[in-house]
Amino acid sequence: MTCDRSDPPAPDGWTAVATLADLTEGALAPVEVAGHRLMLALTGARVSVCQRLCPHEYADLSRGRLDGGRVFCPRHRASFNLVDGASGGGWDLPSLRVYPTEIRGGQVWVEQAAVEADPPLRIVRIAPRV
Repeated sequence: MTCDRSDPPAPDGWTAVATLADLTEGALAPVEVAGHRLMLALTGARVSVCQRLCPHEYADLSRGRLDGGRVFCPRHRASFNLVDGASGGGWDLPSLRVYPTEIRGGQVWVEQAAVEADPPLRIVRIAPRV
């Protein structure tokens, strides 16, 4: 599931990003909210919304693996806690950004102001010198 949620937030400042029916237990789902690349993770009864790019090497974490409430980077196997964003597995990396999330009426909502407060991570490709 990939979706782009560029609609304005609800009056309370929250944005619906998916329905619970869209999510699969143990799978990572990429979404975009207000120009930010995010992902959703369903682990048990908890849904987490966090940044999609690894804060270390900017790999797409939605292509990683989810295990025990942690997402594992597909590039270097570091893991991040989906509750507080802390790195693990012997890595001392910047924390993954995790955003306030609520479930309302079968929909997953994220606090858009919290997402917009962080500058979006972008991959910049530099052309090789010729």
